[in-house]
Amino acid sequence: MQGGLGVDTLAGGDGDDRLLGGQGRDGLIGGAGDGVLRGQAHRGVQIGGLGADTLIGGDNPDVRVFASMAETGLGATQDHLIHYESGIDRIDLTGIGRLRFIGGDGFDSLAGEVRFDALLMWMVTGLLMAACNWT
Repeated sequence: MQGGLGVDTLAGGDGDDRLLGGQGRDGLIGGAGDGVLRGQAHRGVQIGGLGADTLIGGDNPDVRVFASMAETGLGATQDHLIHYESGIDRIDLTGIGRLRFIGGDGFDSLAGEVRFDALLMWMVTGLLMAACNWT
């Protein structure tokens, strides 16, 4: 599915969807499958949803949203973020709940900690441990 010149919201279903933003400020919302969401020229919002999604940024600032703990995963179910520009693009974890960023420090067994490691992965402690690959 592809967006047009204006502001579009593209929403996938339960299958493995491919969503391509258009020339406007687009919202791309994946479904339950393993989706590919690709931004284009203007600022966009990408919500992968469930499954192992590939979120590809566009030319301007993008926001990648993880709306719940169920949208994160490990191994075969982890999401991949491509064309992520530090200081420009954002990752929104507010839907997961109250979190505490600990930088590159090790976990101290408290739930809700978020950290970066040398490979630019983020992980959350508690019942959830998730990872994303940045390229």
